[in-house]
Amino acid sequence: MAVSNSVPKIGYVQGMNVLAALFLATKLKDSEVYWLLRYILNKKKFDDVLVDGFPRVQLLNYQLDIYARNYIPELVDYLVIHNLSLKESSSD
Repeated sequence: MAVSNSVPKIGYVQGMNVLAALFLATKLKDSEVYWLLRYILNKKKFDDVLVDGFPRVQLLNYQLDIYARNYIPELVDYLVIHNLSLKESSSD
């Protein structure tokens, strides 16, 4: 919760607790987990992925779709045949 309060751009996002739990399971101290999460969100720009509406996720999904259509069309064909999409997990 401390991380979500200190990064108001994103606040709390479902799943952030899973990352914290994973880091805590490795015997890191609470303060180390806090700073590690802050590093991931701020320095590695992961906060851009988690902002409201997930615009970067939508962009990454679009880029993946274009890449797949150009370089692995057989995967796209397989997904179409099975009524699936590379965009299934996007937040449209």
